[in-house]
Amino acid sequence: MREHDDGHPLTAAQLGHFLFRCARNRWLVQRNGSEYLSRPYPAGGSAYELEIYPVVRNVAGLDPGLYHYDPQDHMLRRAGERTGELLAHAAVVAGTERQPQVLLVIAARFGRVMRTYRGMSYALILKHVGVVQQVMYTVATAMGLAVCALGDGDATAFADATGLDPMSEASVGELVLGSRPARTNAGGV
Repeated sequence: MREHDDGHPLTAAQLGHFLFRCARNRWLVQRNGSEYLSRPYPAGGSAYELEIYPVVRNVAGLDPGLYHYDPQDHMLRRAGERTGELLAHAAVVAGTERQPQVLLVIAARFGRVMRTYRGMSYALILKHVGVVQQVMYTVATAMGLAVCALGDGDATAFADATGLDPMSEASVGELVLGSRPARTNAGGV
């Protein structure tokens, strides 16, 4: 669902619950200088290279801005202020007049998966994006939230907004999230 109810926006508690159910670290161990994780979705080699960056426009109880979801401590950390280009691009891709309440940018830390999968790393990363998006759809639906994966993103705007080196960590997927609009049942159906 691409439209959101800005009169009754997603709350900070709902966003937190959503991220906890989709992307938290269930456990983390260090072996031979590498981190191995477990999250609520499968990932090749337990690399879990994907990171979630909520771009907030309208969430009750949360200031607008760009955040990084810390899956170990289950908290949002401010990652930037420049959200305009990211939100504007998301609205165009979603085909809506209004920008989403939240844009979830899925970024990949390439080194985590390249150490094991080398030549097939990018293909595996994109498969992981699909897995995470499916988990997000399932959780959002169970929570009664509006959700829509996007088929395009602005990796350059993400790099500019975060200051991250796109050769180390870059945007690889996007999804919009918000509150569902109230439905009227004028036709009695």
